[in-house]
Amino acid sequence: MDPILAGLVGAIIGSVGGFLGSFVGARVAAGSQERIAQQQIESQLRLAAIDKRLQVHQEAYAYWIKIIRAMGDRETLGDLLKQAYEWWDNNCLYFSSPDLATDFRRTITEAGGYETMRRGGASATLLEDIYKQLMATGEKIQSAVGLPAIGNVQLQAKEKK
Repeated sequence: MDPILAGLVGAIIGSVGGFLGSFVGARVAAGSQERIAQQQIESQLRLAAIDKRLQVHQEAYAYWIKIIRAMGDRETLGDLLKQAYEWWDNNCLYFSSPDLATDFRRTITEAGGYETMRRGGASATLLEDIYKQLMATGEKIQSAVGLPAIGNVQLQAKEKK
């Protein structure tokens, strides 16, 4: 083969190879940038929702305490349960998990049922089981927030280091 022609073919093959290498590299880089951008958006959304989620958990806990305290006062409990249902409708998507949202809704329902069953002469065992479920919801709300402890626990951890 003519050396000029061979050089020309070599140059063309080198150019095509270089182009393909650049093209593949650019596609890989673009794919990585898209993944990084998507992860950044997801992180920003999570951070934006943290304050709202913390607020919702605090409000849920406050409703839970009010419901527990109102047990036995039919009128107060009835009004409170109506408020709690409305509050839940407006905030259920902000709970840290769907299970916790369901547990809170169940607490509202069971608190009203508990009073009806208590007045209707339901068995002590059934009432005790329902009451335990009501109490467990408060613990679940507390643990779902996941805030670090403040005070002696943190101080003891620093002292051990």
